[in-house]
Amino acid sequence: MQAPAAGFTPYRTSGTTGGPVTWWRGRDQLDAEAELLAGLFADARPDLVVTHAPPEHLFGHLMGVLVPRLLGVPATRLHLLDGLPADCARPLIAAVPATWWALGHAARALGRYERVEVVHSTAPLPERAAAVCAAHERLRLTELHGSTETGLVGVRRGGAGAWELARDVTPVGPWLPGTERRLSVSGPRLARTAPDAALPDAFVLDDLVVPAGPRSYRLVGRRARLVKVNGRRVNADGVLNRLRAAVPGCRLSWTPVSDPVRGEWYEILAEDPATVPRVAHAVSTLLPPAERPRRVRPALMGDAEPPSR
Repeated sequence: MQAPAAGFTPYRTSGTTGGPVTWWRGRDQLDAEAELLAGLFADARPDLVVTHAPPEHLFGHLMGVLVPRLLGVPATRLHLLDGLPADCARPLIAAVPATWWALGHAARALGRYERVEVVHSTAPLPERAAAVCAAHERLRLTELHGSTETGLVGVRRGGAGAWELARDVTPVGPWLPGTERRLSVSGPRLARTAPDAALPDAFVLDDLVVPAGPRSYRLVGRRARLVKVNGRRVNADGVLNRLRAAVPGCRLSWTPVSDPVRGEWYEILAEDPATVPRVAHAVSTLLPPAERPRRVRPALMGDAEPPSR
């Protein structure tokens, strides 16, 4: 992470197209978002915040540093195999998709707690989340929707129903219930492309929504050719361009796939089966682990097409 400018913190994301982008968030913006989040859990009186999210990412910094400070409780960052702490009664767990794999194997620990708050951010819930929630009546799920560029946009409780806009977020453009549209929002927490840049008037997300009320909406999909692998955005088109340059002559495509641990993932498809070993070698040598596809395989009839641009 590059050195922050005075009063600003940089966060890097994969762009919709092209290379990674750095977005800058002011200290006042981070504090305002932390206050919104802390307010969601004040009634639960958590005594410890547990996070699996890295602190260099916006969600990890908010839930691992700022929110615990406002709630007046300690925080700990755990690896997925560490197990849940035994020295608390009401943990607040900041979850990435793989957290649900860990929670699925922690029935005894979850059963000890008086109450468990799980907050899941900006990535699809993996399939096992519903089973974990159903198995533990003292567990309450809160989902956060947003992005590094916008910060928190909406909140949903219980894993179903409509999302409610955060109180300082305003939808931009026509907001007609029942009509699908890209989600465009304005508000005081939008990120800047540089510390000295003006606050954007609005930001258009890649999420497709259907307004359900004056300040509520349902998520129906994503427009861009992006996947979120365990909550990290991966520009699959960018990956393809790198692989094509490394293995010239190979005809490659990709397909999104759901995953019980990561929420969603993707696969690289090679038109010529004979080129699969070469492409797989390029994947292992060129791509960092967080961006790698689930596998490289031959393309088959009936493979799903990625979303259109």
